[in-house]
Amino acid sequence: MAKSDIAGEIIPHMETQEALRIEQLEMRYGSKQVLDNVNLTVFAGQFVVVVGPSGCGKSTLLNLTAGFAKPSKGNLYIGHHLVSGSSRALPPHKRNIGMVFQDLALWPHMTVYDNVEFPLRYRYPQEAKVKGWARNRVLRILTTVGLADKAKQRPSQLSGGQQQRVALARALVTNPEILLMDEPLSSLDSVLQERMTEDIRRIAQEAGSTVLYVTHNQREAMTLADVVVVMNDGKIEQIGSPEEVYYSPKTKFAAEFFSRSNVLEADSAEILQLFPKFPHGGVRYVGILREHVVLTSQVTLGASEKALVTGKVLSRQFLGSNFEYRVRLQDDTVLVSLSSERFCEDEEVFVGITAFQGLNDATVH
Repeated sequence: MAKSDIAGEIIPHMETQEALRIEQLEMRYGSKQVLDNVNLTVFAGQFVVVVGPSGCGKSTLLNLTAGFAKPSKGNLYIGHHLVSGSSRALPPHKRNIGMVFQDLALWPHMTVYDNVEFPLRYRYPQEAKVKGWARNRVLRILTTVGLADKAKQRPSQLSGGQQQRVALARALVTNPEILLMDEPLSSLDSVLQERMTEDIRRIAQEAGSTVLYVTHNQREAMTLADVVVVMNDGKIEQIGSPEEVYYSPKTKFAAEFFSRSNVLEADSAEILQLFPKFPHGGVRYVGILREHVVLTSQVTLGASEKALVTGKVLSRQFLGSNFEYRVRLQDDTVLVSLSSERFCEDEEVFVGITAFQGLNDATVH
């Protein structure tokens, strides 16, 4: 069964495994390379989160998918339809996409109902003339996002979280092939961000949506994603499930940015101290997760620990269920540890390493 029952010039939503395919995509602004040989496939029903620091190219990737810009090189398919390439550049309104912008872009003079109804009347003017056609669709999606009772209110009368749901409803009401979301929670406080990540995930699942979501927030990515795409400097560093990327980062950047691991050079004196038998061949760095750096005030570490050295606590940060410690070893190496144990600053501790990961510079997709 097709997801959309509306025909016309808009790309029809056909049954297919692939919702989005990006091939060898590049984007340059003058001499600046913004995207470099990006390849990505998003399957129908997946929630894919592209995560990376500011300036890494993730928003550019979203804009190219939406059709707001034309790539310098490469092809982009939505379903089986080529929408961007050397011979074609389909405009945004014909790509059968939904978009939630960072600033939401709600029309302040319109009611909630009118904001959500507008894309239906714009994209399907003939169908919208049928009595009840648009109204039924608008009320159905407003019910899904929990705002049916706010239909007559204006955006200024709503909370930040409610405004987010209006923007989400407007993006979903046309039943798009893929929903694009550009850092929609960046302006919300941390409590509301957590609540909205739950709502977005639930609503996307209920709507059966395929989502490509952009954020710089590692926690958002882990909470929302079926698949995480880690980007840096215009390239994809790693693709995988949140658990895979967190526990098994493949590159130095993925380890530092997504896993927040301790990263040491594989041939450094610190590694020789921590891992005398470390197999150095073919690996440039060693990543150690914070939770794999175990601290104790006595020599009671189990046999599973790979190393046992002494260090001094430099700082302690309370994180609720545990503490984050910065510990300086005897050779001045500083490691970060997550622990539920309580230690004082300047306290001498024993340090054990329970696991580590070999890393390289970059993985290009």
